[in-house]
Amino acid sequence: MILIQNTVKRVTFGDNSSYQNGLLTVSKEELSAAALKNTDGKYAFDIDVCCPGEKTRIVHITDAIKPSYKPDAAAFPGWTEGENKCGQGETVQLENLCLLQTFAYPGIQEGIVDMSGEGAKYSLFSKKINLVMSVKLLDAAIEKPVLAKDLVRMQTQAAEYLASIAKDACEKKIEINNPQPSSLPRVGYAYFVQAQGPLRNVFMYGKECVNMKATYLSPAEIIDGALVSGNYIIACQKNPTIYHQENPVIRYGIANSGKEMDFVGAICATESNLLDGKRESAASITQKALELHCDGMIITQEGGGHADVDLIFTNDALTDAGIRTVVIANEIAGPDGILPPLVSFSSKVDATISTGNNDQVIELDAMDKSIGGDAISNGAHNATDSFKTPLGIMYTATNQLGVSNMTTKAY
Repeated sequence: MILIQNTVKRVTFGDNSSYQNGLLTVSKEELSAAALKNTDGKYAFDIDVCCPGEKTRIVHITDAIKPSYKPDAAAFPGWTEGENKCGQGETVQLENLCLLQTFAYPGIQEGIVDMSGEGAKYSLFSKKINLVMSVKLLDAAIEKPVLAKDLVRMQTQAAEYLASIAKDACEKKIEINNPQPSSLPRVGYAYFVQAQGPLRNVFMYGKECVNMKATYLSPAEIIDGALVSGNYIIACQKNPTIYHQENPVIRYGIANSGKEMDFVGAICATESNLLDGKRESAASITQKALELHCDGMIITQEGGGHADVDLIFTNDALTDAGIRTVVIANEIAGPDGILPPLVSFSSKVDATISTGNNDQVIELDAMDKSIGGDAISNGAHNATDSFKTPLGIMYTATNQLGVSNMTTKAY
């Protein structure tokens, strides 16, 4: 697969969309038409741009996605039109630009990005140019399952359109090859996603992952849009679509395969609501890891609480099979960080990377402007206020894939 990367340096709005030398001009009318296709006139949205350093707060964030376009196929198979050639051919992507979607609705939990001040330290989005689509619902009678899929459809269609504007540019070309076998230790990746139904779902090739069995995905497939998020709960620890596209475990595996390890790809699984389902998933992942002749496995999760059980069951099953493990997880350890960090524990977990404590309290600075809404936390604060908050509502602050500004100190 070939990634063609064009870096956006500035975004403006105009009558016609175009891209030249880092300047992306976007027609709001054309973007709206692309995003709202196949949604039966049930929605509208405002479109804003915000840049690093601005005293702007983005609220009610549902998802973030990297603009991506394939000249002869669907950029997001199952959501956008065209043949599924995921992980093959050429893909045009826009760098330094993120498409954020915002929407306030019962069941969608608060998600905030500050573009400056203390809050900006906890988000990589504060360092990007963000094009924000604030969704408005025009049909209050719409059923939740339809709404949930429409939100994903609008986001993916808009992302594909934006990248298509720069389809004729080619500033940087990168070849992404699926790793080839070598004599080095073989390392795989147990990649959990949270899929529990409408508004808290993840999709693989357009199909919800609620009852998905453990499934192998190549690194190129993941980078190229196979996984799309529709998970709108617990803002600090969800994996938005852009972090599937830029998954650091996958990128590290590709970059280091053949050098310090033989990276074999990902086994993707969902976190079951049933105890037997968790055991079955752990056993299935372990069986696939053995079939891939893995010597080691990296394990990540999405969400917390009972999802910690999937994490630990899988670690123990792999360890019992003679496969070494590294667990990446965040913590829910209380404001002072002294409470048990996970719901489930095991003495067999001997290598863990923490991505931060959801309960850590920070004080946000007042902002001059908000995008996505005028109030947050069910009206407890004006969206531009200064206030104290746990990291829980800061969008991807303790992201469990390790996409974070935070680091760990040893004492």
